[in-house]
Amino acid sequence: MPNWPNYYELLDLPTDATDEEIRYAYREKARQFHPDTRQSEMETGLFRQIQEAYEILSDSPKRKQYNKKLENEIEVSHPISMRISYSRSKLSRLDEPQLIYSLLELAPKKNADGGRLPVNICLLIDRSTSMKGERMDIVKTAAIELSRRLQREDTLSIIAFSDRAEVIVSAGKSNDPATIVNQIRMINADGGTEIFRGLNQGYREIRKHYKKSPINHIIILTDGRTYGDEEACIDLARQMATEGVRITSLGIGSEWNDDFTDKLAAVTGGSSYYISDVRDINNFLQNKYLSLAEICAEQVVLNLNTSEGVELKSVYRLQPEPTELITKSEIPIGSIPDLSQVDIILEFVLSPIPDNINRYQIATGELHLVTPPDINLIKKLPIRLTRLFGSSPKMDKPPRKIFQALSLISLYRMQNHAYKELADGKVHEASVRLQRIATHMLSLGEDALAEEILKESKIIDQTNRSSVEGKKQIKFGTRSLLLPSQAGEVQ
Repeated sequence: MPNWPNYYELLDLPTDATDEEIRYAYREKARQFHPDTRQSEMETGLFRQIQEAYEILSDSPKRKQYNKKLENEIEVSHPISMRISYSRSKLSRLDEPQLIYSLLELAPKKNADGGRLPVNICLLIDRSTSMKGERMDIVKTAAIELSRRLQREDTLSIIAFSDRAEVIVSAGKSNDPATIVNQIRMINADGGTEIFRGLNQGYREIRKHYKKSPINHIIILTDGRTYGDEEACIDLARQMATEGVRITSLGIGSEWNDDFTDKLAAVTGGSSYYISDVRDINNFLQNKYLSLAEICAEQVVLNLNTSEGVELKSVYRLQPEPTELITKSEIPIGSIPDLSQVDIILEFVLSPIPDNINRYQIATGELHLVTPPDINLIKKLPIRLTRLFGSSPKMDKPPRKIFQALSLISLYRMQNHAYKELADGKVHEASVRLQRIATHMLSLGEDALAEEILKESKIIDQTNRSSVEGKKQIKFGTRSLLLPSQAGEVQ
């Protein structure tokens, strides 16, 4: 933060405060700290600073120059830049709840260069009976290729699990490459899928070295459903999140529980993926490793406190890994890549607000993160989300980027709604909703996905149920559209 007085903080104002708000804040502060009512030298000095703040902020050219100085100071003191935009320029005075969306764009500074961070990674391989044959052979080959890509400062551990867990490669153990390859090749498929056993053992391996690097990551490869241990897995994931350990889940085929793996990964700020073709696993693991090794900030957590009468309804990460995040006061975001940015959409529901309030404080908080080379130091960036009230209830159009993102989030939610209707016995409604989604996909040029959705609609009409594979393809297909590269094509 600046080592000179922050005039906005002195007057308790947001940086986009209006002239009227500046005048009102000054009068309140001046009345509170005027020398006639305060005797100490410290408070007299504070009063002079308050006067100086008003003189600068109430003069448009001086304020513009001061804002530039403030931006430059923050540029030096923080490793990332944060841009905040809103779906509406002003709030409306309504007798009913209203929605507002906020977009947080987190990007690395152009001059940020702390060097490559070591990676502490654990690979959990489902070796249940269903993995026999080609699936297991391809997974083992991918694990071998990953072990060869890691650099000397990285740490790798590999766990094979079914109804028991076995350490194939121990974290930090001095195994030569040939020994690691032989150990991976000896993995055999047998037993049922119990993810908690693998996750618990993987957590133990990660913890052996998690203080040496801020990048501590568990990758789960599974093709089956775990039964009876879901809550134990979620509880363990919550514990991992407090220590900065993230989870990525890869579901192979169509029999795994995507709702569970979504929640398991999201608790830590990670993501889950659908691998329809097992041959894609090798490329995925290589790309995942590269993305973990090339970051400017890790263990990014949004600590957000909403005001009374405000509900944080949903949180979506648009990039680099599109997913729906958990909605709570501490939201794990994941990491910020070196060469791109992280976009977060926050959806708020505001209760009716008293007429005597001109600016509404939606939420305040901090962004916590770790950056090289100070991997043991948590850096903090303050966040303040506020909006003024307008004189008319007329809604203004959201900025293009927010509008595009919300359009695609709506499509993603529509497919969720369709399957909920199906579960409630509303077969026709579910089928028609999927047909509408397919029409939208065609307009976006997503012909293959549209065809898959229409096929699923026909299956529902004929059988009164969904196909396991089709449901996953539609869910993860619509989710992938949340990437800004796709959103940019929405008209």
